[in-house]
Formats: sequence, structure tokens, C-alpha cells
Amino acid sequence: MDHSEISSHFTKLAEPIGNALVLDGLNEHINPVDMHSPLITPPREQYASATFGAGCFWGVQKFFAGLPGVIDSTVGYMGGELTEPDYHQVCRGPIGASDPGHVEVVRVSFAPDQRDYAQLLQDFLACHNPAHYYKRQYQSVIFYHDQHQHALGRALLQQHSGQLQPLVTVLEPAARFWRAEDHHQHYYRRS
Repeated sequence: MDHSEISSHFTKLAEPIGNALVLDGLNEHINPVDMHSPLITPPREQYASATFGAGCFWGVQKFFAGLPGVIDSTVGYMGGELTEPDYHQVCRGPIGASDPGHVEVVRVSFAPDQRDYAQLLQDFLACHNPAHYYKRQYQSVIFYHDQHQHALGRALLQQHSGQLQPLVTVLEPAARFWRAEDHHQHYYRRS
């Protein structure tokens, strides 16, 4: 395929998949986070999900978006009792309540053959202070999606127990993910 044929393929976008684009005729996915150096990614059915609470989700999403093997990320809320919470409810809670129990989270879609879950856990520790607790909204939480993630998360927390600054990170089963409002998605691109 010569340069003009390749160029014509790139102008015929077929469908978006998360933040990736499927290119007509090439059956490849390109991550537009860094269009100067496109990342060829596997088909969606080969993605895995990880969900982390690590403080304000804006910075956490920016951190994970720059990692090789991370295909897409979405910010939202998990772990609380409200149905379809919005940012203001998560911050203040419902009228008369002190804390709705939701955590600001980033749900990461990743290609396990490019970056495995154990590496994502190390990335999670690196992107925030896992020894600091402010309030439930910003709590350090590993929300596991399966027993493999649970086992790796538990091992990570045990490895760090007994240190001078013990982790306040908790391990919880993934609950219903509530997508945050559009203006919170990929906020770092606008700031």
C-alpha cells in the first residue's frame, strides 16, 4: 500500500470505540490521545477494565491516559447509595445527609497484553498519596472486577502494610459505575 492509499484509509473513519477510532479497511484502532505517535490497539473484546479512586478524578484520568496500553478512560462515581448521582450530590450528599458514600473514580480500559493489571496497580500507587485520607469522595480505593484483580489488590495492600506510612487504600468489589457529567470527561484537555 503506497502513501496515498494509506492516507485515503485514514480519511474514512468507520466508527468510534470509546476514545479509539476504527479505521475502515485497516481493522486497526488508533488512540487519539497522541495522534503524533498512534498506538495500534487490539479490538474492544480484548480490553479489560480497572476502576480506581485516587483523589480528584481529573488528574487521575490525565495520568492514566498517558500510559502505554491504556486504551480509554472515563471518570465517574462508584460505591455510593444514590442512583444517577451528579457531581454536586457526590460533593455535598443529598439534603440532610453528610456523605452519600460515592467515590470519584476513573474506569480504565486497557490491553492486558500491553500493560497488565499488576502494572496498573503500581501506576495507581504512583498517581496519588495512598497513605492520605481526606473524605470518602476522594478515597484511595481499588475497585476489583474479578477474583484475579481482588487477589492482586489484596497482595499489594499486604505488601505495603506495616510501613512507616501505612496505606489507607481500601479494596472493594466494583459496584455500579455512574458516568460523570460530560464536562468532567478528559478535563485536562481543556485546562
